[in-house]
Amino acid sequence: MRIAQGPLGAANQSELGHWLGISRNRVQQLLGDLGVQPHGRKYPWRRVMEGVLALAPEAVGAELVDDKLMSLVEAAEELGQSTEELKGRALRGDEPLPPLYVFGPKRQLFIRSQLLGLARSPRNRFPELALNDALFMSLADLASKMGHPAKDLASAFEAKVLAEPKHVVLTGGVKRYFKADVLRLCPSAEDDTSALDRAPEPVFAVGVLGAVARSVVRKAL
Repeated sequence: MRIAQGPLGAANQSELGHWLGISRNRVQQLLGDLGVQPHGRKYPWRRVMEGVLALAPEAVGAELVDDKLMSLVEAAEELGQSTEELKGRALRGDEPLPPLYVFGPKRQLFIRSQLLGLARSPRNRFPELALNDALFMSLADLASKMGHPAKDLASAFEAKVLAEPKHVVLTGGVKRYFKADVLRLCPSAEDDTSALDRAPEPVFAVGVLGAVARSVVRKAL
């Protein structure tokens, strides 16, 4: 494993807000949800790259610090598509796309160099960056821990009956959930004593989705 040489430095919340495309006031919460803490008043860039982007150490480089992440809206404009089309294609996995980081309904991001590489490539290729699989959990693993079928859990996430943990949509449409956020929302993924904890208290739907939601909240109480 070859790790990039030379210091990458650290960033304050304003600098990270610009890089992430969010308000500086939301930086601490987002990074905290992903298990990334500051060192003093700043966040070391290596820690950010490996924690927020889940990059393997050898994939981290200074060029990633220099380029802010690209929003789904920007990416759609670059590729001449609507945001709905691009998001749908990412989820279906019916064409090559770089990993899409989903940190919330309005925080869906690509690594800029990967998306621009795809836009330039006549063969729909992009620079691949190794990810650290140890930071992720599959839907099947999450469903197993919660004691519900994966398809029911996926439906509950899609219907917004339950909060979906932050995740990456990989090439091919496969989702991988950040373990740190899973454990924040669903302590049962670690100790099997409780599950997804939402506030305020939800109003449940009927049918399977409502049953899933009622079950996980009862366990959390």
